[in-house]
Amino acid sequence: MSTKLNINYLRVSDLRIGTITKIIVSADRVLEIKCHDDGGQILNNGYDFTSAVSKPESCESPNGYNDLIYRYQIEDDDLTLWIACVVPSDTKLPLPDYQEYTVNEFPTTIFLAEGTTDVSELITNNPSWVSELSALTYPEKQRRSVNQIKEMLIKKEEDIERSSRTLDLNPELPKHVGYWWRSAVAVIKMFFQDSNTDPLIVAEMAKQAAAGPTTRDDQLTLLRNLNSLIARFPNGPDFAAVWVETQNLTSPSDVRRKTMLQVLSTRGTAQDETYDLPSDFDSTDESWIVENQPGIVTYDNDSPATTETIQATLTDYDGGLRNVRYRWQGQAEDGTWSDMSGRANRQRTWTIDNAGTYRCRVLYHDNYADDQEAIGAEFTVS
Repeated sequence: MSTKLNINYLRVSDLRIGTITKIIVSADRVLEIKCHDDGGQILNNGYDFTSAVSKPESCESPNGYNDLIYRYQIEDDDLTLWIACVVPSDTKLPLPDYQEYTVNEFPTTIFLAEGTTDVSELITNNPSWVSELSALTYPEKQRRSVNQIKEMLIKKEEDIERSSRTLDLNPELPKHVGYWWRSAVAVIKMFFQDSNTDPLIVAEMAKQAAAGPTTRDDQLTLLRNLNSLIARFPNGPDFAAVWVETQNLTSPSDVRRKTMLQVLSTRGTAQDETYDLPSDFDSTDESWIVENQPGIVTYDNDSPATTETIQATLTDYDGGLRNVRYRWQGQAEDGTWSDMSGRANRQRTWTIDNAGTYRCRVLYHDNYADDQEAIGAEFTVS
């Protein structure tokens, strides 16, 4: 990830807007900019683009140069900003007067006017024309999450294939890379199907998981760590875990890459980052990676008889269930289904009066959309 700046250095005679005395990239996508009006009053102290929506095409301010940052673009995790920097008269104009910067280390000082120090400044809100992640709809967030998970699974396949090139180090490596990726995918699925977790957080988890442990760039350390894991878990982990932060996540920016050894050090603590792993979990199954997660109807009675009651329960991982309506249905001899009439047949709990084949159809709204439908399995009462 990089923060890129395209800066036009100008004099007041070139552009009559406030003068800038400081530009510092204090963190990725965070700028400290101090601007003054003609009387010296501070107009602005900075911008935070960490929650800005990705824009493959550059987005321009409707206010032109009156906004210090008059254009921005976010593509492939790189933020590019265009800035009109009017230099105070007591400061030498940088040459060339148009410069491009790519910042990967933070903080980095880009410009300081004469007599200005690079002490930290208060960061204010972004311009109103910058789209914030908070403005995204739930379906838009889900789309981002699904896309990132699919990208992560491509990376999983690449990692497993690449590990076969290190058979001379340990012939067990490819198998164990697969084991740990299986464990990681289980965590991502768990959070994806947790209606209390923001899809943008899940998207960031998948993105950071795809980037690999923090040791990825040091292949020797990475392989040594994996060898130690093989010794500890010769049959692979019987728990789910992923090499990113999974505790106390309130925003995508809370998600950070870790090593698996760091994750394992939390086991048994209040901040345990290992989770249950179903013995039959299939990390090659991608049927759950859908934007509109389907509703699931289950019953509390597996084989009801006449005069007995059965209760239906609706689960939908999108959350936000509302306006839930139950419709018990019967099947005719020709195989068609129809809602059973009467108020008693429109309750969550239903008493079976007669033999036949039945199911429960549930209509509802959720976070993804209104007018959803889920249908439970059919069952026969003899």
